[in-house]
Amino acid sequence: MSIGDTFLVFRKEMTDLLRDRRSVLAMIVFPVLIHPILIFGSARLSSYGETRLKEETVTAVVEGGLPDLRERIVSAPGVRPLRARDPAEAVRSGRADIGVALPENLAISAGGEPEAVLFYDGSRGLSGEAMERVARILDEWKAEVREARLDSLGAAELKRVLPVEEKNVASEERMAGGKLGKLLPILLVFLLLNGASFAAVDLFAGERERKTIETLLTSLAPRSSIVAGKFLAVAVSAVIATLLFLSSSFLFTRIRWAGGEGLHDAWSVSPLSAAVVFVISLPLAFLLSAVLVLISSHARTYREAQTLLLPSLLLGVVPAAASVAPGVRLESIVAIVPIANVAVAVREALLGNYPILFLGLVVLSNSIGAYLVLRWARAFLSSERTVFGEARREPGVLPADRPRAREVTIFFAFEILVLYYLGSLVQSKDLLLGVILTLWGFLLLPTLVFARRYRLDIRRDFFLRLPSLRHLLAGILLAPASLLAANLLFHAQSRFLPVPEDLLEAFEKLMGSGEGGLVLMLFAVAVSPGICEEMLFRGLLLGQYRRVLSPTRAVLAGGLLFGLFHLSIYRFLPTALLGIIAGWLVLRTRSIVPAMFLHAVYNGIGVLAGGTGGALEGESLSTPWIAGAILLAAGALLLLREKEWGGGDG
Repeated sequence: MSIGDTFLVFRKEMTDLLRDRRSVLAMIVFPVLIHPILIFGSARLSSYGETRLKEETVTAVVEGGLPDLRERIVSAPGVRPLRARDPAEAVRSGRADIGVALPENLAISAGGEPEAVLFYDGSRGLSGEAMERVARILDEWKAEVREARLDSLGAAELKRVLPVEEKNVASEERMAGGKLGKLLPILLVFLLLNGASFAAVDLFAGERERKTIETLLTSLAPRSSIVAGKFLAVAVSAVIATLLFLSSSFLFTRIRWAGGEGLHDAWSVSPLSAAVVFVISLPLAFLLSAVLVLISSHARTYREAQTLLLPSLLLGVVPAAASVAPGVRLESIVAIVPIANVAVAVREALLGNYPILFLGLVVLSNSIGAYLVLRWARAFLSSERTVFGEARREPGVLPADRPRAREVTIFFAFEILVLYYLGSLVQSKDLLLGVILTLWGFLLLPTLVFARRYRLDIRRDFFLRLPSLRHLLAGILLAPASLLAANLLFHAQSRFLPVPEDLLEAFEKLMGSGEGGLVLMLFAVAVSPGICEEMLFRGLLLGQYRRVLSPTRAVLAGGLLFGLFHLSIYRFLPTALLGIIAGWLVLRTRSIVPAMFLHAVYNGIGVLAGGTGGALEGESLSTPWIAGAILLAAGALLLLREKEWGGGDG
């Protein structure tokens, strides 16, 4: 890729965008004027409506009760009394906003304490406001009655037992960050997607309709430079539109034109927080722009591009909602989940929290995602079908014996979602049986269906061959050394990334509880993962990756995805290491069976040792255990020494 060609394409695309009236409106006018009016103007209108609602007079029907309490309700400011026989019917018909049925006296009967019943219509805002007003009156009256009774008993000193005083220890900066941290991440994602979408549509679908993209694609400029130049134009458009919106919104709230007092205070964040937010948002802008470039590159017309981009605009905002979920922490697997990690990181930065390691993971994960998506877009634009069209094939007929690396990667992402939602749901009902159902029903079965759908050869593509006895024994002997290596890696990682107590408790519950007996425990935690997870990772994924990547890259890619699959930042490196060892073993032996035994024995040692074999408990390893594991590994390597490392079909 030539940097000169890239910036030449970038300058050409930016010039075309700025010459187009629609682009100027979308990039400059809308972010500066229209968007702030729509967003903050609606908030101002809502605030105005709430204020007017509190000023409205409500109609109340009060039946029964002590005279002084009844009089207090009907004579309260903003309350107009109404006579009616049935309070509930009066509210239901709309003649009253609130109906109150009070007990005749406060004597406690055998049936329990007397109660007051408030009838209101939840579909009407004024009725809800009336209910809140009457509820406050009743609370004040009850407090006065309680105090009077204590005085009559000569127990006035009881009123001062455990007095409660509320003090907010949060600084003004944290309070402002807490308010803005719930709104800004969602706004950022929406604005970046919106700012990038118009440019992406124009630079691809627009050029196709203008019949100019064919000329560009057949020019001397490399396809990588064309993709990079267009991508930079889209990303710059997104960043400019977002910065203009935030700047105008800041100005409008400062001059009290838009938003209430709370929104004005929310913009009072420190320069450091603002700088951190900007840095971690840039890779997100690149990622979203790359996704829109990829989608738009497939569109032939403006209408088709808009149809393709609309779902991405809606879906992109969904993970940004992680910023309003109080239980979602940045110090978790969320740190490497695109979009969601930026949303949580922005929230933490605005609160004055700057976990450097996890912020670095946020930047790295989104940058890698943008790079991979751009490579995908470049590959598409590099194909002749982009210029000359794609040959039609008979519907339902798939080309045989073609690498399916892209499809299996998408399938892996689908399985991540299945594990997160369905797997966690069934495991919350019954842990061990839920694990078994997840592995066999939600993991292995879809893997086999996928293989059948794409007509994969199970024996060849999954390495499902009977191994020699020495290879099988080598897989078993490697398990203790693999656990030792994972243990040491985990201890080294824990110096920088301590494991929370709740994660330790979760592992102890799974592997140390003994529920269902030892046999069921071994089947759920050792045998089932050894079969089901290996069929996906060392079978399907490795089988396709090794056809498009070198053996080393295929094994590393499969191992990293295996670590990601366990949805824990604390387990990522140890499980990725196991995946890499298992992948190496598969290519070494040309069979998946030794890796299945390695995986099952690895987990089985953890079960028999109680917990996870010390891997998550910080226990020191004994010298005999270390020496034994090393000797067993040496024996395994001797058994494997005659087989050459390779990546052919075999």
